[in-house]
Amino acid sequence: MGLSTDWVAAVVVSIATTAYMAFVDIHIVQRRDTIVQCGRQAQRKLHVPKCIHIFSETDPGILKKNLEGTALCLGFACVFNLFGMAAAFILGTLWDPLAFGLGIVFPDCIVLAVWLGLVLARRKMDRGNFKDDREDLESKGVPAPVVEGWSPARSGTTTPKSTWRTPTTPHHTTPGLSTSVHVFTPTAP
Repeated sequence: MGLSTDWVAAVVVSIATTAYMAFVDIHIVQRRDTIVQCGRQAQRKLHVPKCIHIFSETDPGILKKNLEGTALCLGFACVFNLFGMAAAFILGTLWDPLAFGLGIVFPDCIVLAVWLGLVLARRKMDRGNFKDDREDLESKGVPAPVVEGWSPARSGTTTPKSTWRTPTTPHHTTPGLSTSVHVFTPTAP
């Protein structure tokens, strides 16, 4: 009894995706602070309009799940781009619908969809509607958020409205880079 090619292909894709996500977790998510800081600097230097920023000024800047999803989607976009280049090489022209669709149109659609998702996630973060997913914040010098007088029963929400202020002292420095701590301050109801 032989193995079906569909089953083998599914196993190979599953293993490759799992390995890629492990790579993303080790080499990208662990460097989130640096990625956010460089992204914020690029947004400022390129004068990107605020409405299409993908990195929030509210820490952590981008959530872990958004960073992982972005890396996965952009990885698929790169794979399709490679398939499109291979098809263009085999067919001898980039203007063939198969090569053009796989190599340019489909990856561009993925990138635009990811960008839109990141913009919407940034808007949600700017409004304070997120759960901070950084591990062990207090060991990094970030005080635990305390909201005095806030009650989910009174407010009707599970997340308090909040503002963030930036203290003058950074909590840690990376060679060539510095970041500042954002302290949670509740707003009046």
